[in-house]
Amino acid sequence: MKRASARLALAFCLAAPAALACGFHNYTPQPTLVDRLSARPDLVLARPDPENPYRFAAEITLGGAPETVDIPFLVDTATRRKLSSDQDAYVLFARRGEADPWERIAFVDEAMSDLLDTVLPRLSAWSSGDDADRLPYFATLLEDQNRVIRRLALREIDQADYGALKALALRPDPSLIIPALYQPAEADLLAIRILLLGFSDSDVAGQIVTNGLERMAPISANLLGAYATALIEQRGPTGVNIVAGTYLSNRTLPPANSELLIEALAIHAQTGDDEIRNAARSAMTQALMDNPTLAPMAARQFGARLDWSQVAPLRAALQDEAIRSPGDMITVAEYVYSSQRQLQGAN
Repeated sequence: MKRASARLALAFCLAAPAALACGFHNYTPQPTLVDRLSARPDLVLARPDPENPYRFAAEITLGGAPETVDIPFLVDTATRRKLSSDQDAYVLFARRGEADPWERIAFVDEAMSDLLDTVLPRLSAWSSGDDADRLPYFATLLEDQNRVIRRLALREIDQADYGALKALALRPDPSLIIPALYQPAEADLLAIRILLLGFSDSDVAGQIVTNGLERMAPISANLLGAYATALIEQRGPTGVNIVAGTYLSNRTLPPANSELLIEALAIHAQTGDDEIRNAARSAMTQALMDNPTLAPMAARQFGARLDWSQVAPLRAALQDEAIRSPGDMITVAEYVYSSQRQLQGAN
């Protein structure tokens, strides 16, 4: 059964726009520090060459790098100033192998050095899948005093699926999240910050999520799914009713936006407590009965999570010929067929 379930999940993931990250199907998280280091086993710490302060010289060799290496990077003015004011700081460079170019990874001051002391011994285990302590470790850094460390931790958390994110039982400090929502340089981490606001019981966080959902719903907006998911996290079944009754019921929404709202319902149907799961599934069923054109979206998002709760309204949509596109018909029919296979296997 586990093997069959994996095949079905893969089929629906391929049918959906992209993978099931907490950033949603229309969003691909950026590689993390751990990802970059795991893929580049040659690591060196460098400072300006004493004989040529405009070029780097490797001072400490890590990983599999040879003792003598050439770092073909010029020391820029800002880095030179930072290194001159901190004699214990370095710049971390990495490469995949001898035939590959070196890449600049990070400026290593005391805070980054402490992080690397924890991360580097775990790289092998984490890259091989033994990473149960990876998310909890970075979760402890989300409120670190160092802004760079907080960003690195956020990028790691951004890779987690929503169930793993919930399992961390976070209670984030909105004062560390909200200012960054309005900084263009922080735009790549907006989705995860919105999701984190959903775990805060702050009135200010609640208002930001409510306003964000209202603002994003009518337009083609990448962050709509994050706002909808955060609202349900904050308000439970009431949030489900708002997402489904106020927004998903609006037939003037762009189809891509409707699917993001459905994805938020599917996420909570998978990860919520019994009350939220039942509310999300019931709301989706009602939405399909009211508007069968949502069927392919529901089939993709609930099917990708192996949630067969929508088989009755999706079968009805097929029988009533409410779906016109051959591709959409196949998507819905695959969901119905797969649900039958799963139910037969369970029996």
